[in-house]
Amino acid sequence: MEKISEASFEELALFLNNTFKTQIYSQSYLDWLYIRNPEGRVIGFNEYYSGKIVGHYALVPWSLEISGQKINAALSLNTAVGKIHQGHGLFTNMAENTYKLAYENGIDIIYGVANQNSTHGFINKLNFTIVDHIDAYFGVSIKLNNSQSFTNWSPEFMKWRVESPRNRWLLNKSVLKSENRYFGLKPIYFNNFRNSTDISHAYGLNFLLSNMRPTGIMFKIPKAFKPSPLNIIFKNLSHRFKDSEYLLYFKKTNMGSLDFDAF
Repeated sequence: MEKISEASFEELALFLNNTFKTQIYSQSYLDWLYIRNPEGRVIGFNEYYSGKIVGHYALVPWSLEISGQKINAALSLNTAVGKIHQGHGLFTNMAENTYKLAYENGIDIIYGVANQNSTHGFINKLNFTIVDHIDAYFGVSIKLNNSQSFTNWSPEFMKWRVESPRNRWLLNKSVLKSENRYFGLKPIYFNNFRNSTDISHAYGLNFLLSNMRPTGIMFKIPKAFKPSPLNIIFKNLSHRFKDSEYLLYFKKTNMGSLDFDAF
């Protein structure tokens, strides 16, 4: 097992594409996601067998804010174990070593959006806490009133986010528009982005993950159009805040397409 490094990206992209039966992973995408993030480089490990990658566990540093205090969070994503190597504890071993490394790097909390199949492993094997089942909505959102933006967006963090090679966004002083389509439509936010990156004060056509109905004309996406039920989960590493405070945070925020669109 080795820490994730840039030298592994070519092989890693092939491994992830083969494991997930897709073609979305590339060296340039992994460089953007794992290296160029202004909140910090990727934290995680590759597992090897006979010199080849057979497992991968990654955390991407992310910025949250609770009661005016910045929280050093990390998003769990791209977890993968090759089919013939599943069932031998690789997932748990990589995860536990990653969490130890994350704690040493000052990460307060790890969170993720897990489907029904993976939720069980995170809760029962890795001691994650489930926040709630979340629904997907699409429609015209307006100011979120008593809720807040899920992510603590600094100008540098926002600039990095919209430059994703995979799901690019166009940003100017008043409009933030996704180049991705959701149900044939592109999410778009309107705000004075020259002076603020607070998405909670923006409005527009949006895709949201939420455990409460968002403010605006939002329509719940039918279960038939979703691949699996989704759950927000988290693991408290530093205990700067109580689990109950994190639960309240996740329950009062809306996770929009800018916060999480599978990147």
